[in-house]
Amino acid sequence: MNEHHSVSDEPMSNKKHNNPTRQLKRSAIAKHSSDLVLSSVVALLLCVLLSEYVGIDNLTKSLRHKPTANLLSVLSDTNFSSINLRFREIDSTLLQLGGFLLSALGILIAYALIHLRLTRSEEKRNKAKTSEFQQYFTSIITAESTTNKFIGTQHPRTYLTKSDIYDVNNRSILLQELRSMHSLVGGRDQRRLEDQYYALGFVDELEEKFQSPEWLERAQAINEVIQFKVTSYYPHINKLLIDKNETVRQNAVVAKIKLDDQPLEILKTIDRPLSVWEKHQMFLAVKALPAHKLPSFKELLIDKSIHYGFIKDLEMQLNV
Repeated sequence: MNEHHSVSDEPMSNKKHNNPTRQLKRSAIAKHSSDLVLSSVVALLLCVLLSEYVGIDNLTKSLRHKPTANLLSVLSDTNFSSINLRFREIDSTLLQLGGFLLSALGILIAYALIHLRLTRSEEKRNKAKTSEFQQYFTSIITAESTTNKFIGTQHPRTYLTKSDIYDVNNRSILLQELRSMHSLVGGRDQRRLEDQYYALGFVDELEEKFQSPEWLERAQAINEVIQFKVTSYYPHINKLLIDKNETVRQNAVVAKIKLDDQPLEILKTIDRPLSVWEKHQMFLAVKALPAHKLPSFKELLIDKSIHYGFIKDLEMQLNV
């Protein structure tokens, strides 16, 4: 790896940086903890206001007798001083409730404004990080690059900080930009970015992604394995062919299509109708095969097969 492209203070190749999972978890816990603290403070302030403006015992007692009971009593009472007293009692309760509601509303508005400000600040920061990471990966492939047309920055950033690597949000943006840049280039430039994928420790997170309860992470794991050619994780894709989520299953099928020498072999193990996307990917994969590697359609054209119609159409489109 180019020694000029490194983490500030310590190089990326340092052994301490090869397993970022622990520090990533700490970063995630810290972020969730800050959200929890802010919400807890708001809840505490509401409780204080409730205690300050409205006594729970008095409120329950008042609601039991007011305003209906007092109103009936007032209507039948001819003592005007008593009427004034009763109205004052009702007004006192209403003022307490009104004061509490207004104060609570003020706190909630303040909370919403703070949250909005933090959200906008985070969006601005994410945009800046995206630009920085684009510059970094551009600098990786700049030297003797065959894809200079994709390079738009004259003064690229040539380093990554520990925050860039270990902060959960930054790391997510970093992977997104790495995948995006990788898809735009080819040849030696792609291999350089694949080296970055390993050096930044993303490959170490694949196991957890494959076993994640979130289907988006499982689908992303499949795509990463194919995009960055992580051959050691190819067997993991087989397990997701029967995943409970349809999108994950389709991603696994398309991955197998791209990996296998005979793209249609996967049809022998799929006992469900194919999606339009899967059919299109199979067509592209078979069309890209040289003539001597085209599959034997006679072996695949089995009567009553769930894929019979698709295989027949594919055979006609390829004129074989």
